[in-house]
Amino acid sequence: MISNCSISAKFLYCKRVVGPEIPIIAVMVYFKMGPEFLISADTGGAMLSLATQLSIIVPMMLLFQTFILEFGAMEFLGEFIGVIVRPLFKTSEICATSILSAWVGPGNAAIMGTKELFEQGYFTMK
Repeated sequence: MISNCSISAKFLYCKRVVGPEIPIIAVMVYFKMGPEFLISADTGGAMLSLATQLSIIVPMMLLFQTFILEFGAMEFLGEFIGVIVRPLFKTSEICATSILSAWVGPGNAAIMGTKELFEQGYFTMK
């Protein structure tokens, strides 16, 4: 079955059999085993440091996002931001909330939120 496949298909098949390489590389970097270009402080050490920081920051940001979206913190912050946004852009506090979500969150989530506010009648085409 493998003999009549292309080279890239054979490579992908071997990759799936061996398994994901990132945990293997992380273990090699942690125990300083392997080639120098992989375990040096500039490459593997930086990767391991970044992975450690991200594994702490991402769950905290997910928890913070829950408070922002579900418990009204976005509307609360929108009232404060509205003081700045209203004179600059001549918009409402709801628009300030949308601006805040676009600034601190992912862009596609802000687009979906703004579309939902538009469909609910908070925004107009004007």
